[in-house]
Amino acid sequence: MKIFKKPVHLVCGKEKYDSQFHYIYFKNGFMHVSNGQIAIKQHLSLFGLSAAEQFMLSDLCIHKDAAKFLYKKDIDLVTYLTPEVHFHTLIGQKTSVDIVLEKSSSVIGKGKIVDQINKSFETFKMNETREVAINPESIVLAKRIFLDSDGITFRFNKQTGGVLLTPNKNNSKEHAMVIPLMVTGEFKKQ
Repeated sequence: MKIFKKPVHLVCGKEKYDSQFHYIYFKNGFMHVSNGQIAIKQHLSLFGLSAAEQFMLSDLCIHKDAAKFLYKKDIDLVTYLTPEVHFHTLIGQKTSVDIVLEKSSSVIGKGKIVDQINKSFETFKMNETREVAINPESIVLAKRIFLDSDGITFRFNKQTGGVLLTPNKNNSKEHAMVIPLMVTGEFKKQ
């Protein structure tokens, strides 16, 4: 099965000086990606990966350019995944791309972004809501990335200020956290 069924590389950061956001991270059976405005967390079982394949990807990351190449050329990363070798050069018609799976601890930020993403999802509490202004492009990105995007549920939180997005069907295996642009209104208990 293809890991990059959707253009996940679009969620990666574009800032030149914050390269930790240029990677897609794999940890504990999940894929994690963020640009600082939106965070996506998807369970690898959604892509049909076996437990062994999920284990081989654990604590590795891949650069957004390599993920983009795999997505555009419709290539399955798992085809190239072996326990010993995590490096391949794939040649397209006019391009050559190094497909490198690196240890998350070897890139700038040492993969700490994954812990920050997980903490955001773990501390999200459903008992309080407020009005927030969000960038609609974040919603469009989440819709493009979710494997089941027929409908999306929005949950708002007082503690983190983020907006939790989940698809209506895979709501325990796919999540996105959207960071608000502006917070208005009073908190209201449900």
